[in-house]
Amino acid sequence: YGLLLLPIAATRLLSATELHWYADFHYSAPLAPILAMAAADGLARVSALVRQERLRRRLVVAASLLTLVLCSLLPSKLPFWRLLSPRWYVLTASDRTGREALRLIPAHASVAAQDAIVPHLSARARIYPLRPGGLAPEYVIASRTLNSWPHPGWNEIALLLEERRRAGYTAVFERGGWVVLARPDAARAPGQEPVPPGGR
Repeated sequence: YGLLLLPIAATRLLSATELHWYADFHYSAPLAPILAMAAADGLARVSALVRQERLRRRLVVAASLLTLVLCSLLPSKLPFWRLLSPRWYVLTASDRTGREALRLIPAHASVAAQDAIVPHLSARARIYPLRPGGLAPEYVIASRTLNSWPHPGWNEIALLLEERRRAGYTAVFERGGWVVLARPDAARAPGQEPVPPGGR
């Protein structure tokens, strides 16, 4: 297993891209299944040294539970414990507004979105990150309430939205920090009407 890990770890540690060195992103994902298999194989080898079957079972269960607890607590960037909190599953006002905004964009339409919104549009065939210039999709969506990465802040995103407005895009939704802009020739969803800032 160590031989399998070496090339993957080397591509990360020797990369000139700093993002590859952090555990915050998905670049460590290929290591996970190999490490999991190595841990299972190691536990099987250690438990095989215990002759008493009852003691061996207890060892396997204890080691598995300890591993699960450590994996939940140690990675500070991966707070799995919040999944056990009922509050994690309660929609915020921004969540509900965002769902309403997303429903305004027809399923077949092309859309440029703030990076934090892109995962919610991943089933679409044409989805692009919101960047200066470049492509002119039918819709643009962004939210002041979400993480602005890779942009420094909302001001930079607001400038991109203003750039689209100058290009002829109009707001079809603008409420609760969420903005949806449509290209003049964009196909509208059934019953879709422009929403003025501050409410309907």
